[in-house]
Amino acid sequence: MPQDIEFMIAFRGPEQIIRAARKLGMVAVDARGVEIPVPDDFSQIRDLVFPDTIRGEVEADLREIHTLCLPLVKARISPENNVQKTGPLIVSTKRGDVHADPFWIAFVYDTENAGDAPEDATLGVSLNSRYQPILLDLEFENGLPMAFDLRCHAQVMESVQTTLEEHYPKLRGAAMILRTVFY
Repeated sequence: MPQDIEFMIAFRGPEQIIRAARKLGMVAVDARGVEIPVPDDFSQIRDLVFPDTIRGEVEADLREIHTLCLPLVKARISPENNVQKTGPLIVSTKRGDVHADPFWIAFVYDTENAGDAPEDATLGVSLNSRYQPILLDLEFENGLPMAFDLRCHAQVMESVQTTLEEHYPKLRGAAMILRTVFY
């Protein structure tokens, strides 16, 4: 199973995740695949999602915040992007136009492949991805390199965290997290 490292602005562990999911207006998905209110018992949660009634608004807000963060990595929305409201962003970088996944709030808890314990679970915004760049990996051809200077990424992450907190206050209190993800 392929794995990678993702940098996230996220909440970690059952207590933080349950509190954040409720504040964000998310619902839980139980073992039967049924959407339920976020329970107090973390073991009942198989996934966390936004209900259809607010999903579009959350997507639009996070897309806008993503575009505000692009200059942090010397990128901008491409004129080719037009007014695209969903799907990948078309981003102009020093290596040309790149399709990038927009920011999204994701629940990562993989007991089967990764062997995650409840305290390993995260809920937040990934800043890079193995298959399609997001922000930190926009300048690289195939995701982040195997070794890189963390100082430059840490500065960008701090700025992203500040921007997220200013423009999406429900994410206040999320931490900068480095997470192993199995694809």
